[in-house]
Amino acid sequence: MRKPYGKIMVSLAAKLIRIAWAVLTYGKKFDIHRAGVPRSVLAAMAVQPSNEAAAAA
Repeated sequence: MRKPYGKIMVSLAAKLIRIAWAVLTYGKKFDIHRAGVPRSVLAAMAVQPSNEAAAAA
């Protein structure tokens, strides 16, 4: 069963606000490895070629 679109958008916005608050509060750069992104997502992102690389080839 799928979640309602609005609920997904609110939870995503809340996550982004928490990230922005932490960056502004602690003054550190954003680190994706500490953001709770699953390794499978990071691995999928690394496998896909970027649009710039595909355009240059």
